[in-house]
Amino acid sequence: MKFVRLSAAIISSCFFFASFATHAQSTESEDELHTFSYVLGVQFGAQILQQLEQVSADLDLKSVSAGLMDTLFDQPFKFSEEDMNTAIENATAEIESRNKAMVEQIMEEGNMFRENYAKQENVQATDSGLLYRVIVDGDSTHKPVSTSSVVVHYRGMLIDGTPFDSSYDRNQPAAFDVQGIIPGWMEALQLMTVGSIWEVVIPPELAYGERGAPPVIPPNATLVFEIELIEVNWIALEFSSRAKRRYFARNQDVALWLTEFAQWHWIWKRRSFILPPKKM
Repeated sequence: MKFVRLSAAIISSCFFFASFATHAQSTESEDELHTFSYVLGVQFGAQILQQLEQVSADLDLKSVSAGLMDTLFDQPFKFSEEDMNTAIENATAEIESRNKAMVEQIMEEGNMFRENYAKQENVQATDSGLLYRVIVDGDSTHKPVSTSSVVVHYRGMLIDGTPFDSSYDRNQPAAFDVQGIIPGWMEALQLMTVGSIWEVVIPPELAYGERGAPPVIPPNATLVFEIELIEVNWIALEFSSRAKRRYFARNQDVALWLTEFAQWHWIWKRRSFILPPKKM
């Protein structure tokens, strides 16, 4: 349980800081020792606060501090072990109930958003539930395939417009393998032509599903992306020709080796690009 893991981390950190404090006491003056000890306390407190935020519960920080001090100075605890375990179980049950309600609300809002979006002009839907609208239709005939590598610009948002990632903000496009991304992206990219810009709405089952991608993407979240397909790996495009498909169908080992070599060589040349979120 979260509270138990948190307590273990606190106790472990206490021993770590105590060893430093002992060393400081033997080598520094009293004033420097107080300063050094205070700084450690500040850093220690910051780490505790970060872990407390993950508990997702309303806490009385004075009581947290009292429990910490009793542990540090080996004082008797104010509650029995049975009472403390009961408190942990009750808090865990409350957190799980609250999280379940939140996840259900997120899914319901996502369903409603996709239903309304599908009714908008020029919006198209695939059999999987992916929704998209063409903003710019590229004049190329080249499309990625599942083994392609691509260069794209993109921005990702939650349905309320909250951004969580953007290659535009970094002023640098992203390069990645089509097979290494979430299913909604895989499907959309293979429908796009080079030069196209699409707005894509991805249901949770084609995105990050029940787990989400903490801390920016909650569980069961519907995601909205603007995707600009800039470039497709030309070697992968060559493999898609009919004659070479027939050849490589008879020589699968050669096809596999050449595909892997082409992808690694292509990615190596563009290794400075920032990769987008991967499959979870």
